[in-house]
Amino acid sequence: MGKIIALILAVVIGIGVGIGSCAFWGRGNGNGSGVGSGDSVPTSESISDSSEENHVSEIRIDKDKIYFDNELCADENELKQRITDIGTEREYIFVQDHAIKGTYDKVNDVLTDLKNALGITINVE
Repeated sequence: MGKIIALILAVVIGIGVGIGSCAFWGRGNGNGSGVGSGDSVPTSESISDSSEENHVSEIRIDKDKIYFDNELCADENELKQRITDIGTEREYIFVQDHAIKGTYDKVNDVLTDLKNALGITINVE
């Protein structure tokens, strides 16, 4: 009987030491994600938060569609209004993914006009 109690006590102590060492060494944050307190996993929310913190917005053309921070714009005039509303609070990154030339030319003209009028910074990728 004493051996069984000793075995159970050893298992309980082993489990306690394992849990204690995880808490002591910071190997997890307790939510079961496997991510420690110093680690981070990017989410769409944290990515958009980081673009706001960095004050960078993305203007992207994909074929004939215009996107501003991953939101579809109806046309170049809506894009122009969104950028005008924000102004120089941000830098802008201009990305084109297989853009149709006519759409590219319209967006490029709008960006050039706003760059000259508002003094915004536009980086082309």
